[in-house]
Amino acid sequence: CLKYESTTVQSTNSTRRLILQAEMALGQFLFGGAISGGIGALMMKTHEMSSNSMIFYLRAIASGKSTFQEYSHQGSILAALVDSRAWNRLVLDVHGKMLEYWPR
Repeated sequence: CLKYESTTVQSTNSTRRLILQAEMALGQFLFGGAISGGIGALMMKTHEMSSNSMIFYLRAIASGKSTFQEYSHQGSILAALVDSRAWNRLVLDVHGKMLEYWPR
């Protein structure tokens, strides 16, 4: 009778272990889905912003304007990451401010 109880306890422990492994796999799947969904949304927004920028420049070229100082990014924080000119302007502005406050 004692041997039967020990096998029952072992089978209960192995069942619990299998359930725990399945829960961990489901948790990893959901966590990975949330992370990849967030990154995918960020990439779609970046692509949309770059498309809007390209359309803006193509319209300006079609109208005959040749130089632009303003960028059409609807005030987004990602503008400097999408447009290389905006990034360069941001870097130069930061360096200019650093040199302004740099001790002589």
